[in-house]
Amino acid sequence: MAALDPIPLIRPQGRPGGPDFPDVTVNDWVNSQLALAERLDIDRWAVVIGGSLGGMQALYWAVHHPGRVANCVVLAAAPPTDRAEYCLQ
Repeated sequence: MAALDPIPLIRPQGRPGGPDFPDVTVNDWVNSQLALAERLDIDRWAVVIGGSLGGMQALYWAVHHPGRVANCVVLAAAPPTDRAEYCLQ
């Protein structure tokens, strides 16, 4: 029996997915979290906490939305990088 690729069964034809899915950044995630906070009428977080990728999001909150964050705890994370920085490594 030949192997069956499950992707066409899951994803409608013509829709991006897998390697065709657009890049999503820390900025995108934080902006979606900000939209949710606004929808829930949350003006300020008492603390944002994250490790690794979550730490990058916590840093982004603290740097780009300082008035919305009272405290920030970052565990084992570096600031988000862009593609140009990856090329220099």
